[in-house]
Parts: sequence; structure tokens; C-alpha cells
Amino acid sequence: MKSFRFILYFIVVSTIITSCFLPENNFDGNVKLSFSTDTVHFDTVFVGIGSATQHFKVYNHNEKPLIINKIYLAENSNNYRLNIDGKATNAVSDIALAAGDSIYIFVEVTINTDLDQLVESDSIVFELDAGKQDVKLYAFGQNVHLINGNDSSGYINTQTWTNQRPYLIYNSMLVLPDQLLTIEEGTEIYVHTKSRLYVQGSLIVNGTAENPVIFTGDRLEEWYENAPGQWTGIWLMAGSKDNLINWAIIKNGIEGLIVDTVASEKPTLTLLNSKIENMNSFGLLGRGAHIFAANTLIANCGQICVGLIWGGEYEFYHCTLANYWSYFPRQAPALFINNYYVDNNNYLQIRSLSKVIFENSIIYGGLPGELALDSAPVSQQFNYQFNHCLIKYDNESILFLKQTNSLLNPVFHFKDQRNYDYQLDTLSLAKDKGNPKLLGVYPNILLNDLNNNWRNKDIAPDIGAYERDESLQN
Repeated sequence: MKSFRFILYFIVVSTIITSCFLPENNFDGNVKLSFSTDTVHFDTVFVGIGSATQHFKVYNHNEKPLIINKIYLAENSNNYRLNIDGKATNAVSDIALAAGDSIYIFVEVTINTDLDQLVESDSIVFELDAGKQDVKLYAFGQNVHLINGNDSSGYINTQTWTNQRPYLIYNSMLVLPDQLLTIEEGTEIYVHTKSRLYVQGSLIVNGTAENPVIFTGDRLEEWYENAPGQWTGIWLMAGSKDNLINWAIIKNGIEGLIVDTVASEKPTLTLLNSKIENMNSFGLLGRGAHIFAANTLIANCGQICVGLIWGGEYEFYHCTLANYWSYFPRQAPALFINNYYVDNNNYLQIRSLSKVIFENSIIYGGLPGELALDSAPVSQQFNYQFNHCLIKYDNESILFLKQTNSLLNPVFHFKDQRNYDYQLDTLSLAKDKGNPKLLGVYPNILLNDLNNNWRNKDIAPDIGAYERDESLQN
């Protein structure tokens, strides 16, 4: 009897406990959802190319569980794609959401239209017994000239790009041998991930101080504004010649510029009044090349700002190399120079470094030393000179550095390097320390700085790409 009573008691209690969890007695049909946002907004999305992924959370802030009868896109367009609670689908039914619980919804958009400017809108609808709720979706699209390496548009014959519409490089592109690509002022070139600009012919970039030419990744959301690694880079290949880049901004890639071996007596690349910033690897790499650079900033690279390797001929005037990379530990200096390589058979191949000149330039950054000189053993073909430069250099042989009137290892700060401002700070040591005679050698290039401000207004120009004018400072 005692055993029977225990069994009966167990059945009764179990029935009571179980009844507390029966769905039909527990889900509330008169409650509402809460959302982390009421609108999902996409900044400019290029036509035909998907956006970055946005997301928001759906909450049940009620005291009881509830059932979402259906989640779906109101317009059911092909532009938006959803991932609802881990499922890639644009519509689901009967989602149970416990009290205090939440789910994620991820959203992507692709715009397919020939309109120059447009807004693509939709909404995500949530149906409950108590009624409908929604979250608005807005994407602003822009048409582009699509240059696709998978079809003929990616193979460039002689032509000119203008600033009427942006250009989008998808699956890379190639300027063919003996062909010339000219890019006019104010033109914006956006490059998709893993894509590169290859140049076997010639590239002429004709930006201006007011309207520079911009090369960057194709993600325009705010988070990507200074994010490196979004595209691969620009490669001036062996045989390319007579390249000019003037007033350009090249940023947020893996590699900035690769310049290969000399194809004529003139510089392979003339680089003027430009900025190369935020590269995962390097900003400018010359490989046995001939480069002339002036009024140029190369900053924030995961390895080196400038590498001059395998010999060659290089001139840098009023340039600033500033490396304060912070995404991961950096080992390489801002400037690396050598005159050799080791071939596939493990033989040392020495290449003549006929000339390296840095004058009125800054080489500085966050490492103890930002200059490395790597000459082949017993080589006499390693010719370099630093004149009126500011250099952070930690080598024990600093006394043997070939330099004239340079500032070595000074305590030095830029105006605001944390916010990518590499102008000179107040009372900077670099002020008025440049060689004034240099301005007379290249007056058409050097009399104005990278802000297009006049240099020749006091006793001597400032070292670096920027001239500090106290009358213009806040």
C-alpha cells in the first residue's frame, strides 16, 4: 500500500509539473517583439556588387515565451538576402522565442539597376498573433564603370578615365603592353577584394591638389574607411615604362605599388604629391627599378613603407615615411634598401645600386630603428646618400651612415599620428632644417608642399612632405 501511494503521488506531481510546460498553455499571443534597431541602413553600394553584412537582434523582453508565426521580406525582392537564426533564407515560420531570449538576423544587399543614384528599400516583417511588426531596410546605390578581368573590359587598350562615374575593378585588370591608361583628376577607382591593377604598358594619373585621383577598396561603410587589406595593389610590371602618378591617394590595400625593372633610361615611375597609406604589407616596392618621388607621404604599413631592393636607381625629395602600424607586431623598418637576391639555385645575385638619394625627407616610426641598409658581401655597388633628413636609426654603425646635415635619432612627434596626421608638430625639430638649394633644382615640383602650400617663405624649407605654417594652424 505504501508503495502504491508513492507511485500515485509521483504521477500526480509529475502531471502538475509537466502541465506547466505545455506550449498551448504557456505561449503568449498578446505580446510584441523588441529590436536592436528599427532600420538597417547600407551606405553607398555599387551596382551589381554585394554590400558588407549588417545585422540586428530580435528580443523577447516579455515574461513568457512567444511564437513568431512568420518572418519574411515584405517586397520579396531579389536584392536583399537574409540569414535568420542561423538559416540562410528570406522566410521562415513558427519561430519559438523563450522569455528573455533573442535571435540574430543578418542582411546583405545587391543592387542591380542602371540608374546613377537610387535607393533600394524593403522591410523585414514579423507576424505574431497580436499583429505585424517590421524593420526597415534601405540601401543607397551608385552606378559605376565595371572593369571585369573575366571579360574584355578587364584588358585595357589606350584610353582615358574621367570623373563622371567611379570605376570598379573586379577580378583584376591589365593595361596591355605599349598601351596607355590616363586617369583624369577627381576620378575614383574602387577595387574589389583580391583584385589588382596590372600595368604592362603605361599609367598616367593626372590628379590635382583640389581633386586627387583615389584608389581604394570597394567597401564604403564607415568601418572600412581606414581598414587595410581590402584589395591587392598596383603592379607596374617588367617592361612598363614612363609611368606618372601625380596627386593620388592610394590606400587600404595589401600592397601599394610594385615597380619592376627598368625599361628605359627615364624613370619607370615618377611619383609626385601623393599619399600611400594603410597597406598590410608595403607601400612602395622598387625591384631593380628607377623611381623619382617627391612631395609624397607613405605611411602605416604592416611591413615596410618603402623597399628598394635588387639594386636600381632612386631619388626621394621632401618625402615623409611614417610607420605607426598597430594591427599586429611589426618587425621590418620603414625603409629597407639592398642590392642583391638569392636565386632558385641558392646563388647570390648582386645587382648594382647605382644611386639612392633621400633629401629633405623624414624616415620615422614606432620601432627603435626605421632604416635598414643591407649590402651584399664585398659589394662596391651600394651607393646611397641622405642629405638634410630626419632619420630614426638604431644601428651601431650609425657613425658610418652616409649622410649630410641630417638629424639622427631625435625625439620627434608628428602633429597627430594616431589620427593619420603626419604634418609637423608645433616647434618641430624638422622645421626650417631642409636644404633650400633643392627648391631651385626642382622648382616646378617642390615649391609647394603636399597641402599645396608655399615652401619658400622663410629661411629654409621644412624637412618632409609638409611645410608647417603657423599662421594656418588652429
